Amino acid sequence: MTGLTGELPLLTSTKRYDTGRIDPGDELLERAFRGAIDVTSRQGAWVFALRAAVGLVRLDPGAAETLAAIAPRFPPELESPDLDHARVQLERRP
Repeated sequence: MTGLTGELPLLTSTKRYDTGRIDPGDELLERAFRGAIDVTSRQGAWVFALRAAVGLVRLDPGAAETLAAIAPRFPPELESPDLDHARVQLERRP
């Protein structure tokens, strides 16, 4: 599975993608994101792991620790849309 597998249902959801308000019980989405994080992390494809982790946190804010483990791999001065999304999600965690 890939991050795209998880992103497509998020994008086509009748609920808003940008707020992450989708059914948190959707195990298929969670498995897709976690699978993407696992594969991309093992491959060293950290940008894709970051993207999948952001999607996972949008689905389940309780998964912020996964994102917090990936985000520090990028220099603080580096800017990209993916990193911006990750930083926003991390700032929101309790």
